[in-house]
Amino acid sequence: IGLEAEKQMEMAGEYPDIVIGCFGGGSNFGGICFPFMRHTIKEGRKTRFIAAEPASCPKLTRGKFLYDYADEAGYTPLLPMYTLGHNFAPANIHAGGLRFHGAGVIVSQLLKDGLMEAMDLNQLETFESGCLFAQTEGIIPAPESCHAIAAAVREAKKCIETGEEKVILFNLSGHGLIDMASYDQYFAGNLMNYELKDEDIEKNLNLTNGLIMAERLMAELTRAGMGKQTAYGVARKNAIKANKEKLLLADLILEDPDASQFLTKEDVERIMDPHTYIGSAPIIVDEIIEASKSWF
Repeated sequence: IGLEAEKQMEMAGEYPDIVIGCFGGGSNFGGICFPFMRHTIKEGRKTRFIAAEPASCPKLTRGKFLYDYADEAGYTPLLPMYTLGHNFAPANIHAGGLRFHGAGVIVSQLLKDGLMEAMDLNQLETFESGCLFAQTEGIIPAPESCHAIAAAVREAKKCIETGEEKVILFNLSGHGLIDMASYDQYFAGNLMNYELKDEDIEKNLNLTNGLIMAERLMAELTRAGMGKQTAYGVARKNAIKANKEKLLLADLILEDPDASQFLTKEDVERIMDPHTYIGSAPIIVDEIIEASKSWF
């Protein structure tokens, strides 16, 4: 869709100052933004890229950048992402496609590197913008798409205030013809806004009891001088106990006589802090960006 939009902009003799996509996990946002973003990376074009997400599921605006599972059950490999925690239970908003707990790996790194930005929007504001769009354009947008529209409306109002002229491109990712019940609820005044408290986000991120850091623990034990197989055994034994008995992995490591020979309390606190661990994600993304320069 982004490549098509790029051709359409050329036909109109325009180039976007702002590109906006609604955001659940990243596919819709990446589809509209990435083709234009390559010009920012390769040519230095000054375009803003905005991911519009629900305030009730703010993984980009209020989540943490750490290793987490991509699924609720924890079967996938650990991936570096902005996340609210894979156990996150989203509010029952009508934009169901935007309620994923985490962001895609590439999008997460792009946000971390400052190549894009994120905006969270309340449910009522998005429906208001969706109705405005339907009245002016004759197209009823899906609740997910209403987030991109609401973000575009915000940016357009800023231009009115500042007197600037900007080209704003957003992705109308779907129609709302099978979401008419949602609009009925909105007009009836039955919808409400949902927002998360910071303590709820932190609590959810800590639900794993530190288990998502077990891989890093093993690597740090090896780096400190413990044999690789022994480090694997120490990490595995304590991770299993932490999971079974609902204990903190950090506490078990501090009590483990084998681990305490190699790690101090300060070491364990540093290792088990997920906010400091991004692994090889920056290197991988840099390699992909460098390789992509020859694709176009």
